[in-house]
Amino acid sequence: MRDPQFYVVALCLASALWLLRTPGYRREFLFISMLATGCAVLLHFKRGAWIALALSLLTMGAMARRWRAVALLVLIGLATMLLHPVRERVAQLSEEFQLRGGGRYGLWTRVAPNLYQQYPMGMGWRSVQHDDLLGFGAPVQKKLNHLHNNFMQVRLETGWFGVAAWVLWMGSAFVLFFRGWRLAERDQLPWRGAALGLFGAFLAIHLDGLVEYNFGDSEIFMLMNLLMGLGAVGWVMLNRTPSLSPEIPRE
Repeated sequence: MRDPQFYVVALCLASALWLLRTPGYRREFLFISMLATGCAVLLHFKRGAWIALALSLLTMGAMARRWRAVALLVLIGLATMLLHPVRERVAQLSEEFQLRGGGRYGLWTRVAPNLYQQYPMGMGWRSVQHDDLLGFGAPVQKKLNHLHNNFMQVRLETGWFGVAAWVLWMGSAFVLFFRGWRLAERDQLPWRGAALGLFGAFLAIHLDGLVEYNFGDSEIFMLMNLLMGLGAVGWVMLNRTPSLSPEIPRE
């Protein structure tokens, strides 16, 4: 679960720099990076990472109005379906909507509602154990101690007050990324490539967070904070005011 998300972030950043022809980056090297990380994402066979990457790249292409790139991305996605392992992995999606599979469907429809009712104020930060998920008429994977969803797990651990704080935190970061991109795009600044890549990478992590509890993974959490820090640095840089130096009196 962890490694593909790092590759997805790298691919979003490289794609944005390549897409907008950001100065200082050779397109040949960016293409090699995109090819290598794209193969790595494909070979990990994580459907959540595939879908998150595809939606993020499509969003980035639409934001940058690079419709040829969007069409190329669609063609690449269709081409990957020619690979038998990919088709087989996609076909297994139907199992996620069956209760007997012990996957997300049972967690989201049986386990989570019952736990929310028992703990309306939350169970406590990082206090959920595997045994807490048992006994609700749904099979649960061995050693699993989360609900495979960021929003639902934060709600389970911290209640609605915690969810509100988390949504405000993540929502503020999205606004910061988007405003940074808009400002850089409006003035055609070199930062616009990085700004678009940061927005797409952060979006991809949260899209994957719809089917994985990546907010609770320490490495992914550090990656989130790194992206937010870079976005904040970019915003400060874009909004810096020239320093006022005292005028030297002329003789």
